Amino acid sequence: MVSRTCPTLRQEPAGNRQRSGHRAPARGRTVLAMTTDTTASWREIERTTVFSKFGRSVDRVEFELPDGRKEEFYLKTERPAGAVLALTTEQKVILARQYRPGPDQVLYELPGGFLEPGEEALDAIARELLEETGYQGEVHAVGPYWLDAYSNARRFAFFATGCVKAAEPIPERTEFIDVVTLDLAQFRTRVLRSGEMTDTAAAYLALDVLNLL
Repeated sequence: MVSRTCPTLRQEPAGNRQRSGHRAPARGRTVLAMTTDTTASWREIERTTVFSKFGRSVDRVEFELPDGRKEEFYLKTERPAGAVLALTTEQKVILARQYRPGPDQVLYELPGGFLEPGEEALDAIARELLEETGYQGEVHAVGPYWLDAYSNARRFAFFATGCVKAAEPIPERTEFIDVVTLDLAQFRTRVLRSGEMTDTAAAYLALDVLNLL
């Protein structure tokens, strides 16, 4: 059930002043006391997909807001994905460094990617770690998080310990990756705190679980 604004009317006595110091309404002025439930879910009225490709789509969605107004939003729909903070046996962080067309920059990234249909998140991340970097290790789940307030994208954070080089990377046809390892101090100062990476939330969540912040 959608909660709408339910204004009630009250008369303010003449000469009254609010405690905040604002001037009281003029004599006889009618004031609306709003009782909108600001945490109520919005009611979806209509949804139209305007673009869809590569596992991503953009939908135009009309909502009825808690106060009864109707507004249009453009929302992203994406497949679930994950990223892993992978540590070698020497406690070095394994990173993928590559050009990213959105920011138009070469950035650092945690190994990771989309989950295939029916694939468990942990299995997907272990696969992505091996394919992107050639490393294998013991992978542990940290937890899920939301990517964006205007997207349904669910992301999964992981950490991996004891990683060793097991094979040569097998990147996808659009991936041109430089595999980099940095010690934790370098990673925190040169990469994480500089903002020169994607997957920042996953990195912080994993470091927090490992007590390495």
